[in-house]
Amino acid sequence: MQSINKLMNILIFVVLFIIFVTFAMQNNQQMAPVTFFMWQSPNMPIWTIIFISMIIGTAIGFVLTVSVLLNANREKKKLLKDIKTTKAELNRMRNVSIDEEIEEDTLAVKQPAKPKKSKTEAQ
Repeated sequence: MQSINKLMNILIFVVLFIIFVTFAMQNNQQMAPVTFFMWQSPNMPIWTIIFISMIIGTAIGFVLTVSVLLNANREKKKLLKDIKTTKAELNRMRNVSIDEEIEEDTLAVKQPAKPKKSKTEAQ
């Protein structure tokens, strides 16, 4: 399966390379300057301008993708830590002795409430 994927990648690369070379050869004579704010480049072939634009766009896309992946990885680590603490808390709650809870409940029931003093006893 991996060899088929590698073969497909090579085939796609070769086709794109042939298209790029053909485009460059056909547009080698047409020249244009690039103006960016106050800066202006000398006249360059159009294929060079397109190629440079494509490289810059790919680099920007790569940087944005890496930043999104790093943020997702940071969030994943935080959530895994939360899961770990929640599981530890759940295990602590499961291990609380049932007998201790029963004793606490029976002691609360056995101790009678203190009677209120009547008005005659207060005098």
